[in-house]
Amino acid sequence: VDENIVSLATESGEFNIPKSEFLAETAEITNKKGEKFVGHVLSEDEEEFKIRTQYGDATIHKRNIEKMSRFHGGILDKKTEARKRFYTGEAVLLSVFLDPTATPLSPNTFYLSGMSLGYGLTDRFMLTTKYASNFGGDLNLHPKMRFYHKKTANTEKSMAFGLGFHRSYPVKSIIGKYSHAINVTADSTLNQFDDMEAKDVMKENVTNPMYAEAYLVFSSSRINPSGRGKVGWNLGAKVTNAFAKKEDYLKDGYSWDKKFKVPYRLWASLDYDLRKDLKFVASMWADNGYKTMNAGTAFKDYIGSDGSTALSIDSVTGKESLVDFDFGILYAVNENFRVGVHFQQPFLDFYWEFFEF
Repeated sequence: VDENIVSLATESGEFNIPKSEFLAETAEITNKKGEKFVGHVLSEDEEEFKIRTQYGDATIHKRNIEKMSRFHGGILDKKTEARKRFYTGEAVLLSVFLDPTATPLSPNTFYLSGMSLGYGLTDRFMLTTKYASNFGGDLNLHPKMRFYHKKTANTEKSMAFGLGFHRSYPVKSIIGKYSHAINVTADSTLNQFDDMEAKDVMKENVTNPMYAEAYLVFSSSRINPSGRGKVGWNLGAKVTNAFAKKEDYLKDGYSWDKKFKVPYRLWASLDYDLRKDLKFVASMWADNGYKTMNAGTAFKDYIGSDGSTALSIDSVTGKESLVDFDFGILYAVNENFRVGVHFQQPFLDFYWEFFEF
């Protein structure tokens, strides 16, 4: 700097620029007490901003920021909102792995995942369908309604119920999912035989039934004490009518274990913001239809090469596991597309949100 001239060296050359032509960075910050600070940004680190106002210098901790706008030469910085979302933890999930949360999809927005397609009709109601089943003749709809919602500056609580209706649910999917409940011999079940499939124990010309499920889920989240991101948890329970006509499905010589009376799933899940684009997710459940399987078996199950329904998790194989857990990470490639990796089937997840009108 030489008087009012700044020498700026770049790869393209050295430039002499008047100090008056440099654009000042300013900010408007409102903290959680309602105090507003307007002035030049002196410095910023991971925890705080320093602002020079017309009355003096102020230090504002990021965890205390309620809202913020940043300007470069009087022009609003569009990245402000991305930073705000991380500090206040506004990002939410529709589900953790395959278990729903109480959060519905935003209105007038589509989403596509590896197993389903959904649309948000209002800020409380959404519809989902398993598209592969539709093409196979099993038309289905899964509505979700959030009937309770309370949000403050630091916390958010919701409760929702969901239903699922299938007009022609494949019997082989029921047999595959509950293969560990089908007795082949006095001391062995269907899932223990590598050379057997659902069709080997299923009656010929059996009619696919109408299928229904219902669940209730409660979700809660809060801003971390540091102010960076959110932590959320969910509790849910689901029942289905999969066993309503189960005695009509099996050939003579095979039987259902009498302890399997009502199909159910109970779950508790967690999501934690590691960064604005990275979440840690975990879940624990009790499910009398759950079996563990390795990644190779899960992939064959997903694409249907093992004789099961494609784009679903209903393989005959696997080890019965009534109580189990899973964890992994979810990465946001951008605001609309997320991918996840975890250690139980289906192992990989993707979520694409688009067409917000």
